[in-house]
Amino acid sequence: METPAEHEGAVPPEETTEPIEDESVVPPEQPEAVEEHIDYKHRMERRFFNDFALEGHTDIVTCVQFSPDGKKLASGSADKTIVIWDLTHREPSLVLNGHENGVNAIAWAPNSRHLASASDDCTVRLWDTESGHREPCIFTYTGHFAPVISVGVSDDHTHIISGSSDQTVRLWSVGFIDPIQGATSKGWKCVHTFRAHTSAVSAVLIFNTSGGPRAVTADCTGVLRLWDLHTKTCLSSILYHSPASPVISLSMAPSRRAIVAGCLGSKLAVIRLSDDYMKTAYDLQCEHEAEGRFTPSTCMADDKYCIAVSASELPDLSGLTEEQKKEKKDLALFFYNVETGATIESVPIASQHTILGLDTCVGKGDDMIAVTGSMGKGTKGNIFVVFILRRAFQTGQAEPRGPIEEAQKLEDDGDVEM
Repeated sequence: METPAEHEGAVPPEETTEPIEDESVVPPEQPEAVEEHIDYKHRMERRFFNDFALEGHTDIVTCVQFSPDGKKLASGSADKTIVIWDLTHREPSLVLNGHENGVNAIAWAPNSRHLASASDDCTVRLWDTESGHREPCIFTYTGHFAPVISVGVSDDHTHIISGSSDQTVRLWSVGFIDPIQGATSKGWKCVHTFRAHTSAVSAVLIFNTSGGPRAVTADCTGVLRLWDLHTKTCLSSILYHSPASPVISLSMAPSRRAIVAGCLGSKLAVIRLSDDYMKTAYDLQCEHEAEGRFTPSTCMADDKYCIAVSASELPDLSGLTEEQKKEKKDLALFFYNVETGATIESVPIASQHTILGLDTCVGKGDDMIAVTGSMGKGTKGNIFVVFILRRAFQTGQAEPRGPIEEAQKLEDDGDVEM
């Protein structure tokens, strides 16, 4: 995947927007109950965590997404493919081929059947993951003239939004999809091109509100914009951090009232959202003891809880023994209360593999988190899957029965798969 940067032939911005606000943020103090719970973290990981790797991609895994119904896991890779995984047997159930270059982003439609993908080949594709013997690629959107690095599907499955290194955001209409005959040719077009960003558009969200359809877009200079998709106007814009930090991921709470932005350089921010305005609330503080950095990926478990991944920067491993190399590698999961900004849990993950690239998502129902990464030697790309019992961090305050006793009870009841 090409490094997000200004593309040489990018179209200069044509639209004007309101001035960008550069806001200072003050993180709230952590509640005492949270600190009491964090003391149990090393014992809790034995009870609540289990992990394995999915093998199938032949190059770096760049993106991973659970379907809205929680039954499918999709991953995109620099090997040009998208894989739908059978998690029961831990093997691919469907491989989607068609992109001519690496896949940078994927997004499920609300029906958990159709999937959009963005690629270095400058296209956006829409796939039917239940096509049977028919061609799974329903439509290919062309129009960007640089790699497409972010994509989203609207709540009503009528539009796709994409962000590109050409500094533009494009809104695409989705034609009528017949589950038997496939797609018609009507309505498949670019509805509008937004040109307000001045660098690669690295993350996008599209969603409905009581005021109508909205989109949030972010770029590599740290600028976030809130758009009214009916009027095609920018309602609000902010600059997250100064000097600018590239925003690489945006995760939205189900209530549509909060966004967590992940930026390069150990920065995570909670952004409060209304129908026509957004404002940085505070930063989330990293409790990681190692000198690492957040990978630019987060996900919202629900309206209250956020999950992030931290991995240490890859050092120069030349001249070190195998044992010394293992000590240099570090990976951890962090759990945050988005309402207070408090760190609920910080759990190190023992990994014998080198993590080159990460993305994070939460599964529904099975309480599963999938963390992607390139593991092993060469260009082999695996997916690192971590199981977690969600109530392990949702009930993180002091109770009559401590976390260890509660874990033992759940395990005895058969609720924890080890």
